Amino acid sequence: MKSFLTPRLPVLGVMLLASGCYQPPSSDHAILTVSPAGELILQGQPVERHGLQATIESATAKNRTLVGEIHASPKAPVVLLEEVVGKAKAAHAVVAFAAENQ
Repeated sequence: MKSFLTPRLPVLGVMLLASGCYQPPSSDHAILTVSPAGELILQGQPVERHGLQATIESATAKNRTLVGEIHASPKAPVVLLEEVVGKAKAAHAVVAFAAENQ
């Protein structure tokens, strides 16, 4: 057993050290609220539906991922939510839905 592990110990040590060096890519977060009436609020500012994609694109910093956290009312129109998700993805944002209690 000793002869099996001895030549591999340096390699295993380097692999163990290298595994702790990974850093996930940096990202920015933005909160998009969808009201029951279909009003859109991005980071506390009202946004028109037709300008949502451009607004999300401008919120994305160069070489960083934008995570769009959607806080949608259960009474918000499903068609609107589908449109919001589509525009966020078209703007190269990652979409996440917030839990009801947050």
